Amino acid sequence: MIKNIAWSEAISVNNKKIDDQHKHLIELTNNLIDHSNEKADSALISESLDELVKYTRTHFRDEEQLLEACNYPKLNDHKEEHELLFLKYLTFVWM
Repeated sequence: MIKNIAWSEAISVNNKKIDDQHKHLIELTNNLIDHSNEKADSALISESLDELVKYTRTHFRDEEQLLEACNYPKLNDHKEEHELLFLKYLTFVWM
């Protein structure tokens, strides 16, 4: 059985919008975990996964725009991390 993820102030980035998005990502991830643990039908699991992926892409875009507006010096590195994470997701889903 996979355990749910818990929000912690230790992972806060001290930006309400981004923290709220991270909390929502955790919620979507936990929904997927719950459906998997319950051995829900594949359509429900697929729907949960699709919702998580779509929201993750939205979050990455928003976060990158915020970092760009702040002239974050390692923006390109951060964008690469996002792309690598998304590629790992694709590898996981299609294997």
